[in-house]
Amino acid sequence: MVVSLLSVQLAFADGNHVIDSLKLEMEKTVVEQDWQNLNKVMWSPGWNVENAPNNLDFKGAIKLAYTFYKEYKECKPVLEQGENTHRCVNVVLENCRGLESRTHLFSKSFKSKIDADIKEMKELAQKTRDQELNRVREKNRKENEWRRIGIRPSEVKHWEELGLNVESAEEWLEQHQSLYDIKAWLKNGVATVDSAKLWIGLGVTSRNIDKWASIGLEQTAEWLTVASPETDVSVYVQAGANPKNLKGWLDPSYSWGVENFSESVSYEDVSFFNKNEVPPSFAIAMKSLNLKNNEIARQWKNVKKQCKIIYPLENLQSENPYATKGKCYEYTGTSIQLLSKNSGLFDGEVLSFVSVSSGIIPKSVVGIVKSSGAYIYKSTRGAKETVPNLKLIQFVPYVD
Repeated sequence: MVVSLLSVQLAFADGNHVIDSLKLEMEKTVVEQDWQNLNKVMWSPGWNVENAPNNLDFKGAIKLAYTFYKEYKECKPVLEQGENTHRCVNVVLENCRGLESRTHLFSKSFKSKIDADIKEMKELAQKTRDQELNRVREKNRKENEWRRIGIRPSEVKHWEELGLNVESAEEWLEQHQSLYDIKAWLKNGVATVDSAKLWIGLGVTSRNIDKWASIGLEQTAEWLTVASPETDVSVYVQAGANPKNLKGWLDPSYSWGVENFSESVSYEDVSFFNKNEVPPSFAIAMKSLNLKNNEIARQWKNVKKQCKIIYPLENLQSENPYATKGKCYEYTGTSIQLLSKNSGLFDGEVLSFVSVSSGIIPKSVVGIVKSSGAYIYKSTRGAKETVPNLKLIQFVPYVD
């Protein structure tokens, strides 16, 4: 059988038409990301590989195009948002390089589309790289700024969580305030360094600002004339107390070392003792014996019968023992040498002879003493020593 040249040409032209149709179908499935249909078309018996030697190249290119659009669909939204996704940047650029040299194998319209999409993805990838580089530069710049004021990069987040930047953190550090201190200030409503400096000027620190923040600067200044910064006066403020009426009650030095007023005497007690002119030191010491307020007031009256004026211990220190005769003093002392069951030499800031009218004298006492002048004794070296001669008229034993 003789086959004409025309019939061969027609058969070849018809074969090319089938191949072109299959190619267009494959390009369509690539955009639609339909792998099942793409695979089906790719292995269609309509391919005439012998008459189309570049078909294998096309199949290889179409696989690359499919992978490109798979990544395009996933990575384009990510890159458009400027997210730092190294995988997307690297995969996109790798697929672009592999695909660019093969786009001539595609139809004109598909080549035009894929060239535009490759360009778009390369620009997005480069933009993301540039943004990441800028982020790294900015991060390094900020870390260097924090390092300049002594804050390590690993610590920065703790400062930023408090709403602090380098400038505000530096201001706090210049006032020798640690991160722990700053947290305490901020927690108690002291939001700036300038505000903290006002509190510090009053003697209030980050360690005790919680006791004073609700009272306010003006009232705090007034209360600190009668209390120490460590004292919690909120209960007295709430009771409407006048600081002047609490003078001596909130100062630990008035407690004779027995116990702190704030833990033992209520504001109502203070009002009662002030009305009966019972001083803080005496009331607090007697409270430690669990005496009732009326009994404490009665004992104070007995003391007052013997002592018109009660001088502080400091006066006893500065006076000549002979000049103390007949005077009463607040007293705190510890025995350094017992001379009898009811007397001995005591050191209470000043060396003294101390006695009680009856019973056994404790080794350490706080109370009221009355002087009968001077007491002379021989020291261990044989020298004569002259000290105040004191009698305890009201006292409380205590353990130093």
